[in-house]
Amino acid sequence: LTSHEANDKDSLNRDGKNYDENESSIMKHLPETFIKARKEAALGQSRAAAKMTRRAKKMLIPLQIGQNCTLRVPDVDRGPADPKHF
Repeated sequence: LTSHEANDKDSLNRDGKNYDENESSIMKHLPETFIKARKEAALGQSRAAAKMTRRAKKMLIPLQIGQNCTLRVPDVDRGPADPKHF
């Protein structure tokens, strides 16, 4: 065996188990892993949404009906001949 093949063989048999035992162990816990990852992702999205809402409330002042305001249009949303402000 070359050193590369020996490393591959050792990596499959780290715990003294064969490949089939390792694979069955992984497959047994796979649904739980996906559920946990989805819950963590949902929690992260909720946290990010709350942070964005808090930031927007700090930055934006409330407007009254009939009050004028100027909105900046990002460069990616306008053509070269469009005005910078809406």
